[in-house]
Amino acid sequence: MNKNVTEERLTPIRYIFEHGGSKLGEKIIDLSSNQNPLGQPSFIKDVTRNLTHIHLQKFPNTEKVIENLSYIEEIERDLIYPTPGASVGILIIFLYFKPKICIIPDITYVDYIRICKELNIKMITTPTVVIDRKPMIDLEYLREISQKYDNENTIIILVNPNNPTGTFIELEKLKDFIENVGKSKILLDITFIDFVNQQSKCRELLNYDNVIIIKSLSKIISTPGVRVGYIAGKSIREIPKLSWPLSILSELILEKIVSNLREYKTFIEKTYNYVSKEIERLVSILVKNLKNINIYRSHTHMFIFKASERLYDILLNSYNIKVRKYCILSNGEVLYRASIRDRETNDLLIRALLMSDKYA
Repeated sequence: MNKNVTEERLTPIRYIFEHGGSKLGEKIIDLSSNQNPLGQPSFIKDVTRNLTHIHLQKFPNTEKVIENLSYIEEIERDLIYPTPGASVGILIIFLYFKPKICIIPDITYVDYIRICKELNIKMITTPTVVIDRKPMIDLEYLREISQKYDNENTIIILVNPNNPTGTFIELEKLKDFIENVGKSKILLDITFIDFVNQQSKCRELLNYDNVIIIKSLSKIISTPGVRVGYIAGKSIREIPKLSWPLSILSELILEKIVSNLREYKTFIEKTYNYVSKEIERLVSILVKNLKNINIYRSHTHMFIFKASERLYDILLNSYNIKVRKYCILSNGEVLYRASIRDRETNDLLIRALLMSDKYA
């Protein structure tokens, strides 16, 4: 390895399940929630401005919901199972397939870890390796572990792009991994795929019998209060359908996306263009100037950093900035996640971290 390239491992010893995005007051800049920094598309704002036309006594049309999801995501209708967000989709998959073993990266979306604990599913965690400030899942190690536990009662979890690290496994590498796994099911969470503008390439992964894709649309359109998502794959045909998986408001949101599909795709492209440049700008400034706070590179609108536990209170009390605690690491430090927003807010975060560095 090049002597100028640094390598480390981030080892969690305790996860923190507190959710981001809770409102602490008007003055708080909440960067703990990983919504789209561009906010909502204009046609979604039109929906939420005027809710008087929504018929709350009407049941959602499940077939229409599936048809709209199929049209938006360009996935065959019989492969789609609508869900109110990603977390409910995880529960449906785990409760139906009843896995005995879950192979999961040790730094990933904590709901997988929480649900495994609550359902008493044995977890085999794989380490997160950081090379030159880029947190990565070691696919070769993951392949070795998956072969050891290869059977129909094993589920392998891959969140891509990963939450909270924001890093992305190229889909060609992913395909190579899938083709060499064996009988284990692979649950591929692509909730943040639109932030790297790679949705179209994911569809071919549904050709594999053992792949189940899970996605929430709420992140890209910044509607965390309206749960819109799905699971997809050949094996989900076996799962009994819920009569009304989404709310009438979720159904309306999907209808608006369908009727404004070109604008929706343009919005995704604008998001990608903004995020890819702004995350690089922000992280590069912080990497260059911070000494005690370790910043890690990302492909998406969120990034992780490592510092002392007191940094959380410093940012909140001195700068009115809320970030999200992810876990306590083996060295006693905390791994944090923050999301980028508009340029002005991002500059506030940069200044706050620079001013807090000597205390972290």
